[in-house]
Amino acid sequence: MRPISILIIVFYLSQTALFATTYYVDATRGNDANAGTSTKAPWKTLNKINNTPFQPGDSILMKRNEIWKEYLNFSSSGKPGNPIVIASYGTGNLPIITGRQEYEGWNIAANWTSAGNNLWYREQSYNPQRLWINGKEILRHEQIDSLDGTRYMWAWENSKLYIYSTKNPAVHFNSMETNVLFNTVSFNNQHYILIQDIEIQGGYDFALAIRGCSYITVKHCAIGSYARQGIQIRNNRGISSTFITIDNCVLDSKFNFSYGKDKGIDDGIQMVSGANDCVIKDNVIKDFGHTGIYLKAISASDNGVFNNKIYGNFISGEHVTYFRGLGTDGYENKCRDNEFFNNIIKNTTVRSQINGNHNWIHHNIFDGVKNSIVKSWGVGQAIDLQGYGTDLVCHDNKIDNNLIMNCDEPGITFSGNGNNKFHNYVRNNIILNCGRNSKAGYGGIGIAIENSNTIQINYFYNNCIYNGSENAPAVFVRGAFLTVQEFNHINNALDMASDNIQNDPLLETPDSLYYYLTVNSPCIDAGIPVGLSYDFYGNPIFSGSAPDIGIHEYTNPDDIAPENNVPVKTFALKQNYPNPFNPITVIEYQVPRSGQITLTLFNAAGQEIATLVNTVKQPGIYHLTVDGTNLAAGIYFYQLQANGFTATRKMVLIK
Repeated sequence: MRPISILIIVFYLSQTALFATTYYVDATRGNDANAGTSTKAPWKTLNKINNTPFQPGDSILMKRNEIWKEYLNFSSSGKPGNPIVIASYGTGNLPIITGRQEYEGWNIAANWTSAGNNLWYREQSYNPQRLWINGKEILRHEQIDSLDGTRYMWAWENSKLYIYSTKNPAVHFNSMETNVLFNTVSFNNQHYILIQDIEIQGGYDFALAIRGCSYITVKHCAIGSYARQGIQIRNNRGISSTFITIDNCVLDSKFNFSYGKDKGIDDGIQMVSGANDCVIKDNVIKDFGHTGIYLKAISASDNGVFNNKIYGNFISGEHVTYFRGLGTDGYENKCRDNEFFNNIIKNTTVRSQINGNHNWIHHNIFDGVKNSIVKSWGVGQAIDLQGYGTDLVCHDNKIDNNLIMNCDEPGITFSGNGNNKFHNYVRNNIILNCGRNSKAGYGGIGIAIENSNTIQINYFYNNCIYNGSENAPAVFVRGAFLTVQEFNHINNALDMASDNIQNDPLLETPDSLYYYLTVNSPCIDAGIPVGLSYDFYGNPIFSGSAPDIGIHEYTNPDDIAPENNVPVKTFALKQNYPNPFNPITVIEYQVPRSGQITLTLFNAAGQEIATLVNTVKQPGIYHLTVDGTNLAAGIYFYQLQANGFTATRKMVLIK
């Protein structure tokens, strides 16, 4: 009987794949009465999708260049190896699902009541967070009496929406739009779904909510434009979300005001109250109003946020004035064992806050953290260990092999307020040119340990801290300004420090975003083993007598053949340099034997953009300059193919 059972199972699985159906949806030419199974007879609405049960292996394809102003609440699940796919078809721009819609009833004069002083209001049960008048976003304020018609144009208070207008808004304006959907797209307790090549906009809570789900992959999507927040991953009815992947997506709030704190934008990606074993990788996150990627578990009954890997992301906040790159917060063992690596946090306006326990932050670049104008005190650190909040913890976190530079405040701060901070490790970091515009009196300081009994024993080993001088104070410890040499001798019951250095790290390109150690760098072989295998660029660690300090494991140039000089032992495709870039970057590749070489550029959706090289090359090392002037900002991939060898790397163009 056993062989028959096996045959039945195999037959069932084959039939499941065989009878999978592809459905098409076209907002312009579709009709929900159609079968939906061809491009000639597509469905029309998301409501049809919401009310249709789908089988594992089915695909729902939305037509490009189309817009749906509806809520997508997907209710079916796939199976292992047989996911349901939600994607696009046709050519052109990604299909858009948006919660930004016309504000219903705004153009009816009777809906508005004058409050005097050019203020008008109407009943509004929820705060829509963002508002557009005549196609242009206007800035919200929390206080009605601050509306001035110039900077602040609207407010929401006591279930009323107030607008500054010299006439009744219904006759004064040509159009009015806002977020009319709580979440634009939701998945609740679904499993094995792939979402790719879709744009999800708006939502006065989140553009995309994933709750109580497992094995959902979101890939090559644009998410969060015009929304309050981008993506939330959390539990639903006590069931955690697990094995969720957010891969190669662009999350850009499209918020562009000089004030960014609580003005309608918040987190880019929020993982809260049950988000475990998830991967957030290779995304671009821009211009939200709180945190780029925020992990929190801040109640005793929380399911926890743990075992997540966050890597390869580019986070920037150039158009807002309150935005941090990373954040972790949690009760004991609730926000733990999360790993952040190979991320680039560039031009943000408030520190990344690392709390919880047993989280690991390594091989990240923090560059250009400024003090926010919305705070009177210094918040321009790269990393702050604070432990604030009721009964939240901050211990046994590891901060290793990061490059921290050009911060207004110290690169790393242990703040005195909040709960106890202990057994945290700071190792092998380069902290360069920090404390450059300090509001807190920490000019030139790379590490600051405030004088507080909440800061207990922590460990500082083998860091390179440099502010332009080898003799000026570079560390602040509990009221004392110290040189690094003095810092190395303070070992006591509270602070343990050794083998830190105060020298110029001699980076190859101090004015760029990619930083290689040069041959005479004091950081070479000056680190301590911390259990890592690869550096920021994918090079093996511990190539010399000891690991190097910083994100780059130095390789002796004598081991590499000069340009076009034999021998080169293997094919190789190096990371472009600099990366991110604007608009010029250089790609290096190695050819060990003569033959046909093809180097191709792809966009984030996997579409071929250009053939960069297509010719026969002789053995040697080659450098190709790429000009991104005519390319849109975003993620790209370049692929080398030669004599059976294939390698692909990612690059990011910023503008």
